[in-house]
Amino acid sequence: MQDLFADAITQKHVRDQARLARLADAVVAESWSMLDPANLTASETVWLDRLSARVQRLQQESIRLAEEYYQTYRANVVGAPLPKTQIPLQTLDFERMRATLHVEGVVKTKKAIGRGMDTSQAMRLALKRVRGATGLVTRDAGRGLIVDMAYNDKAAGRWRRVCLNPSPCAFCAMIAGRGPVYSEETSQFEAHAFCGCQPEPTFKAWEPNEKEAQWRAAYIEAAETADDAGETRIAPSRRVKNQERDNILYRMRRQNHAMFSDGVTPKT
Repeated sequence: MQDLFADAITQKHVRDQARLARLADAVVAESWSMLDPANLTASETVWLDRLSARVQRLQQESIRLAEEYYQTYRANVVGAPLPKTQIPLQTLDFERMRATLHVEGVVKTKKAIGRGMDTSQAMRLALKRVRGATGLVTRDAGRGLIVDMAYNDKAAGRWRRVCLNPSPCAFCAMIAGRGPVYSEETSQFEAHAFCGCQPEPTFKAWEPNEKEAQWRAAYIEAAETADDAGETRIAPSRRVKNQERDNILYRMRRQNHAMFSDGVTPKT
């Protein structure tokens, strides 16, 4: 019964963070007309000032929700929240967030137009990139706090990836299927644009649910195929610079293509 309550607490948090991502999406849509495709440089400042200020407020709300979630979850599983003195201070990097939106909204768009892409198409692609970036930085604010709280928590020290998407991308499924990791081994939560996954603190032995067991089996199948081919088991990392080699994910996408949103159907 306790596990059911704990699962419900996590599921609510995933929904709460998804709601913030939708709000971020609405902020992008509302401000997008401020960016003039005929003069990106001149129109960027007003657009970026408005967008980044509103996204920062959503990041702050993401952090508040994350702390509330962790404390509620811990009280349910352990019997008490984490002492306030052990809650790390989260510092938002406002300039880094602005730089991300600048690159996704303006820099890449100018390059695309410079290479000959139609302006309207370049702006459509830019809108999608900015939508993905704002949702990512919003949810990452809360994700970071949960990971840091788990690191400070002697009763936990570990966290796992929770993926409620029944058909996730192979990357998210691979990580979720691994189960809990120690915070000092994985100091950051790896997510991608439009990713709905969230970290969950781990206080006891973990047993995969049916979906997680399937994802784990798909990973093992791909890894063993790499072994048979004499290749090192390696998958790309979104956080580790220059770690783009992949002997695992592309096999997962092909060997179990129906399981993943980015599955590749074999040619017949």
